[in-house]
Amino acid sequence: MITNRYSNPFLLLIAGLLFRPWVLTCLFAGIAFQSYRLTRPAQVDMESLRRQLVEAVCSRAAADLPRRESVSTLAVLGLAGDPSGIVSAELRKSIRAAGTYRLLDDGFLGRLLREFARNEVPVATLAEAVGAARRIGVDAVVFGAVPEFSVGANSGALTVELRMAERETGQAVFAHSYRETAGDIYGGVSGWRARMAQRPAVSRILVWAAFTLLLPLVSAPLVLRLTAMESNMINLGMLLGYTAADVAFAAFLTGFRIASPWVSALLLLALAAGAFYNYRIASFIEEKSR
Repeated sequence: MITNRYSNPFLLLIAGLLFRPWVLTCLFAGIAFQSYRLTRPAQVDMESLRRQLVEAVCSRAAADLPRRESVSTLAVLGLAGDPSGIVSAELRKSIRAAGTYRLLDDGFLGRLLREFARNEVPVATLAEAVGAARRIGVDAVVFGAVPEFSVGANSGALTVELRMAERETGQAVFAHSYRETAGDIYGGVSGWRARMAQRPAVSRILVWAAFTLLLPLVSAPLVLRLTAMESNMINLGMLLGYTAADVAFAAFLTGFRIASPWVSALLLLALAAGAFYNYRIASFIEEKSR
């Protein structure tokens, strides 16, 4: 038996209010609805996804460009397969932020290209790239193509092929292909964790609290059957089982990932609160059955 004659009257009053069919039904429906909201796949803004892919590729490319002592000024020519210019513009931004080279100003580059009747016509060959570098008057140019750039509701892929040509030697000193994907970013384990991380913490805590409150109440017949055996080991196992379920559900709501000390503290709090409540409610269920 686990009856505690010194049970907190306030806790027993709360348990008595909860131990009603209509209250249990409403709470269960609320948990089901909120759980669906927490775990349902969400549509991602396609423009945001497109920007993420471009930024990921361009930042990697800017970091990979070799440092050439003979190159101090650099221009990024329009990339083939990039009609909107989003990849070319982001690549210039990333290279400028890296600070390795003095990048030709976009406006000045545009004026020079217009003077040569080139505008933003993509450069396809090494000879064209070297010729452009000589006409513009920079030490080197970066050119290339975007053979793949597709974005769907929750997935996308971007492939960028880049080369860097020196004006003085007329040779390509860098060539690399980059591919970035965001395949079904809201599917699978990683997608589920991403969804959980974006959900409001208050919503997750409320869902956990409702789950913890309901679990021993909806399984009250099991509690009565186990406590009727009058075995301390069985009672202890029952309380440990309920508490483990509470902690497991709390871990589920964190994506089974301890991202910060606060998450660890919340899981420990869930352990303590679950154990305390389960003991009290089991005592109440046993008392009420008499």
